[in-house]
Amino acid sequence: MKKTFYILTLICSVFGTVKSQTNVYHQFPDSNAVWRVNYDDCQVWPYNLTKKFQYVLYGDTVINVINYKKIKRVGDCCLNIFPTGQIFTNNGYIGAFREDTINKKIYLMLKDSTNEILLYDFNLSVGDTLTGLYALQSNCSSPPFITVQSIDSIFVYNSYRKRINFFSPFSESFIEGIGSNKGLLEGFYFHADCCDRNTVCFKVNNNVIYPDTATSYSCDLAVASISENISDNFISIYPNPTTSNLTINCKSDISSIIYNLTGQIIIKSNKKVINLQQLPNGIYIIELTQNLKVKHYEKIVKY
Repeated sequence: MKKTFYILTLICSVFGTVKSQTNVYHQFPDSNAVWRVNYDDCQVWPYNLTKKFQYVLYGDTVINVINYKKIKRVGDCCLNIFPTGQIFTNNGYIGAFREDTINKKIYLMLKDSTNEILLYDFNLSVGDTLTGLYALQSNCSSPPFITVQSIDSIFVYNSYRKRINFFSPFSESFIEGIGSNKGLLEGFYFHADCCDRNTVCFKVNNNVIYPDTATSYSCDLAVASISENISDNFISIYPNPTTSNLTINCKSDISSIIYNLTGQIIIKSNKKVINLQQLPNGIYIIELTQNLKVKHYEKIVKY
């Protein structure tokens, strides 16, 4: 009898600990945070959408006398239209967010906007209808509204966090202190491009928080530093886009490495004219070094 009582007490203690952990609201980071996002399985012909990029917090701003945290997008974010190979990009500052910790809501002020929009609501209950940015972006074969199917917790970085799961065949959810499992600002699967968005990795202060710390996930990209590097004025690369040869114009000897968008090295060269004719059409990154120092990054397009 004593043994049974002890086991029941232990079980109640464990469940009580889990419950108390999920009752603690986990705030969004206010600095040094990176969300790595991928877009995959885009199915709208004649589009071939491939996006691999990061959202980065990088300082504060004041809009309408309210403090916000600035967000920029870094990396590859491209829409290829066949057969022309035309490229669209959208990097740099894209908006800022603020957090209402009392009501457990996150609000977003998009670039060039003066009106904020609800981004995340962690006070939702089962059966509630989703509102805000995520509801507005759901429009590809979408139901007329998205509702909360269940609420549970997920063990993330040594604590349980509240997870809100929505009614959908694609397992979309909100996670406290992280955002969505489908990207920070992406909306869910039902987009006009029908791409599946995924939060591949989330880190704060260089610590990987999500999906877990036991798995080797990388929040970094080969292209992540493109917008962070200041190129020397004497370096130019042409033609870009190119069908075959790529010429590097600089005043002295330079070495080059060409990567694909997963970070794999495709070509190493010390020549100033590089033949790309054998490469598949697509987007690559060229890194130029001089005296063992990186001098220049640039996105190149082979078509």
